[in-house]
Amino acid sequence: MVRARSILIGVALAGAAMAAGGAFAVACQPNLDDTVSILTTPTVLAVQATPAEAPPTTPINYTALVADGDGSVPHVPHLQWDYCNARNPLRNLGPVSPACVDPSNAQLTLIGYGVEVGGTSAEIPSLTCSNFGPNPPQLQEGGVDGSVGRPVDPDTTGGYYQPVSVFLPVSGGAPQVTLYPTRISCGFAGAGETASALLQGQYHLNVNPQVASLTLLQDDAGGTELMDDTTNKTNAVRAGQTVTFRVAWPACPLQDKCGDGVCGANESARLEVADASLAKVCDCVPPANLNCGSFSLDAGTGLEASVVNCVPPLYSSGGAGLSCPSNCANLIGGCPVGCNTPAGCPDECKAPQGCAGAERYVNLDPTTGNVVYQREGIQVSWYATAGTFESDSTGRAGTDDATTNDDAWTAPSTPGPVHLWVVLHDDRHGVGWAGYALNVTK
Repeated sequence: MVRARSILIGVALAGAAMAAGGAFAVACQPNLDDTVSILTTPTVLAVQATPAEAPPTTPINYTALVADGDGSVPHVPHLQWDYCNARNPLRNLGPVSPACVDPSNAQLTLIGYGVEVGGTSAEIPSLTCSNFGPNPPQLQEGGVDGSVGRPVDPDTTGGYYQPVSVFLPVSGGAPQVTLYPTRISCGFAGAGETASALLQGQYHLNVNPQVASLTLLQDDAGGTELMDDTTNKTNAVRAGQTVTFRVAWPACPLQDKCGDGVCGANESARLEVADASLAKVCDCVPPANLNCGSFSLDAGTGLEASVVNCVPPLYSSGGAGLSCPSNCANLIGGCPVGCNTPAGCPDECKAPQGCAGAERYVNLDPTTGNVVYQREGIQVSWYATAGTFESDSTGRAGTDDATTNDDAWTAPSTPGPVHLWVVLHDDRHGVGWAGYALNVTK
């Protein structure tokens, strides 16, 4: 039997908590907690948004991992992508509005067709923080149905999500529907002045995780690192053999320091501003142990609090009338006028980089109102076109510093090609994957 399975992604779409995983598939898809057969029918295994988190009106590139019993399906011209702009009615007990699973519903905004979509049609809707975030919601069509209510609560990571509906045509039946939650940057509702300043200065938008390697373990001394399917090479496994795969992802710094290549949760920049209008030259003065010299476009409360965001301005909001010094030339936006990067500022602060593993980030504790540091957990979803996994889903909690995860797989008894995919999901719903071609031999 061909083996794979789909997992429900854990988000708070329209305020409804959902179980953890990779993509929410409905309609023709079986129970999402079950192991299901791919057979010959293409199936959406995962969806990735790049960037993994962004404010309204940011263009996003979306990619779907579609596979069938013969491997990845690189071209699906009729795969339809839409932003679902319908809030979940209060009377609906499901996780999302029924409008999100209806490809002809008027509250869907077409993004495009194919395995990859992007461009201006993929800009995050301007009203997303009202529909699915902390801003007061607007009246929607048929507002008497209870669709207008209180703002949406964030999930445990402080996140809000814009649903994306992906419709995969199915011969002779209703399309398979996959709902992907795009993480949207809407700020932190309920934060006091001090907490807001810290959050604005130290929260960095999420980065998608990446598979660093997949190793076929042989003994305690190590194993053989498999070549992914981009190399067009196969990896041999004996028929009926039970093997252990070890997936690895990049190690993210547990403590931030200058020059480590990652702009982390403790790295932010402070400004001493001569006047709030930025009419005078300002000096960029990082704290003694924090060196970061790139600034967001937000010239509002962050500057008043003498704290600005250490994120690429591409992913920042606001900011009319700001220009960019030479050291920020490759960024969209850049530092405030006249503000130069401090001498000795490392590369990760000139062009801030996140980490493609379990990132540390700041969040607002809703109980105390204090800023707290959290670390992402990594969930691993395992797929193959044949054989059986010991566990369809494994992972590491945010309190676990390990950067690898193991799973056992028993090869089919019949020789032949097998395709395998490893999909990583972080707690802020970033997604990354790698595929591998196996050759099952006698």
